[in-house]
Amino acid sequence: MLVFFLGMILVPGYLFNGLSMIFEGPKVSFEKDYLNLGKIKKGETRSFEFTIINSGDEDLEIKMITACECTTLDWPSEPISPGEKAVIKGILDTSDKDYGEDTIYLEILANTQPPISEARYDIHVIE
Repeated sequence: MLVFFLGMILVPGYLFNGLSMIFEGPKVSFEKDYLNLGKIKKGETRSFEFTIINSGDEDLEIKMITACECTTLDWPSEPISPGEKAVIKGILDTSDKDYGEDTIYLEILANTQPPISEARYDIHVIE
């Protein structure tokens, strides 16, 4: 009985995690959460896409996606049903980017737990 009580105090996260597995809700998964866009000349643009999957058991609603100012993003406004896929489309504009390598992170705010998921892409801006 003492072991059970100590377990409740020391590892309450495990109890919560066990419950969250029963009540999963929506969940963001990616076909690929990383892209390497390679070398891009300064001033050029490059299109890219991330395919997301709702691997949860309730509708996924993307509220917002943020990245750097160099990236324009378009994502589905309609809920994504469990098991369904959707595409996040992006356009990178290197006009204001410094030369060299950079990693850009996309932060996806949705009705998930935790509420933010990440994807990223690498670039190498050249002359």
